[in-house]
Amino acid sequence: MDLLNSVRRIEKEDLESSRTKARVNEKLVEDQPIIKAVCEAIAGGINTKDKLVKAVQAQTGESSRRVKEVLEDRTGDMQMFGHRWTISKGTHNKHVYAVLPSL
Repeated sequence: MDLLNSVRRIEKEDLESSRTKARVNEKLVEDQPIIKAVCEAIAGGINTKDKLVKAVQAQTGESSRRVKEVLEDRTGDMQMFGHRWTISKGTHNKHVYAVLPSL
C-alpha cells in the first residue's frame, strides 16, 4: 500500500522536460569524444571551423561530416540544451569558436 501511495501524477510539461533532458544527455554521451577533442583544440588555440574540423577529425578518426554535425549541435549559449561553445564572426568572416565556461 505504501508503494501505491507513493505514485504521483506527472504533468505533461514535466514529462516533456524529462524526455528532453534524457535525449540531450544521451546525445552528450554519444558526442563526448568529439566534444572533448573540440574543447582541447580550442584551448590549444585552434578556434576556426576549418582548422577545428581537421584537428578533431585527425584526433578522433570521425568523419568531417560527423565533426561538423557535433560542432553545429553543440553551438549556443545554453548548456542545459547541450551547448558547449559559442561561435562568432572573426576577421575575413571566419567562424571563431569559444568554449562556454563550466557550470
